[in-house]
Amino acid sequence: MISSLFISLREGLEAFLIIGIIISYLYKINAKKYIKHVIFGAIIAIALSVGLAYVFELIIGGFEGKVEQIFEGSVMLLAVIVLTYMIFWMNNQAKKVKSDIELSVENAINRGRVIFLFYI
Repeated sequence: MISSLFISLREGLEAFLIIGIIISYLYKINAKKYIKHVIFGAIIAIALSVGLAYVFELIIGGFEGKVEQIFEGSVMLLAVIVLTYMIFWMNNQAKKVKSDIELSVENAINRGRVIFLFYI
């Protein structure tokens, strides 16, 4: 239970950092009117995450015995693979993440497609 809390806090912090980079860049380029799109996207993402967790609990919460153990083991193995890949990918991409986010924000605003701020 406590490990799930720490994982959730870490993931929330990472999301908060990305949202902070986007909002600070919008301030920097004097495009404050687009901040509402970023905040709305974050709220929708949280709502979808909670809804998806509820659906998974309804579907998967009924597993018992060996089926539950096989499912949990498979999910843990998949998580290890994904996290290991992400560690190596982030190690290579860390230096340019901020500039890539800023470039994406600027492109969305310049093209008049502010709805992309919802997805960044």
